[in-house]
Amino acid sequence: MTASWYHGTFHNEILYDNQLVSLADWTPVSIFNPIDGTPMTIYNLSPSKNGQVSTLDTSSPTRKRTYDSYGVQFNARLPHGATLLGGFGFDRLLRNTCDEPDDPNQLRFCDDANLDANLPAGETQRGYRIPYQAQGKVSGSVSLPAGIQVSASFQSNPGYPNRSLTTTRITGGTSWLLSRATRYPATCPAPCPANALVLPTLNGTPDNAANLRVQLIPYNSEGQFTDRINQLDLRVTKSVSVGRTKILPQLEIFNVFNSNAVVLQRSTDYSIATATAPATYNQPSGILNGRIIGLGAQVRW
Repeated sequence: MTASWYHGTFHNEILYDNQLVSLADWTPVSIFNPIDGTPMTIYNLSPSKNGQVSTLDTSSPTRKRTYDSYGVQFNARLPHGATLLGGFGFDRLLRNTCDEPDDPNQLRFCDDANLDANLPAGETQRGYRIPYQAQGKVSGSVSLPAGIQVSASFQSNPGYPNRSLTTTRITGGTSWLLSRATRYPATCPAPCPANALVLPTLNGTPDNAANLRVQLIPYNSEGQFTDRINQLDLRVTKSVSVGRTKILPQLEIFNVFNSNAVVLQRSTDYSIATATAPATYNQPSGILNGRIIGLGAQVRW
């Protein structure tokens, strides 16, 4: 049996800086969180800065990632020729992107080590955290009478992080894309005004409210993963001799329990279904492959 610990830090990560926009070009706007109804503050870009883009790709000395992994591995020989091996591990990746130079909306949950540290003043702390993800695998085999050998493998892996590919800045978690037509859902808890426009006016200009994106739940936090994947695979073989010919028929069964764990989702953009716009938020778009049974044989002569 062995134990391991890995620790790594990654510094000077890539930073995309729009040279024509700064944090001072944004105005705070009070809205309500559609999930729990609590007040929250977002930031609206000055109309004079709309569409102004001149991006500089550089690196940042303060932007970093920190990775920690703890594991235990074992390998055992058991009576009657049986073998058993496997391992268990816990790992976590934390990011710090609090040097965001252009958009204060990106400062929400920017420090994975303390997700409440950079919420706007007066906003209720959310208590989200980035958990360690547990995974493990155990494999073994045993020889039975009559030349039969049975082997099995069981693995348990965390689900995939809810990830959005709609933007290079917010890489996952639950986000809310706002336009001037966005309304609060009918189920929005009080004091959130159900069915009301989220952004009725912003600085008196109707055009600068389009496509504001705010993160409601941080990427990689608890609950922001697809289903845990638990899978058992079996293999049975038997050695048969016919004269000088040796035949090894085999039966393989993958995903014995026929798990249908969700492994893909259509969107992490928060939305509520309506008669004309079905919700795609956290809607499953892919599941684990169903049970597969395979028959085969090896023939040697």
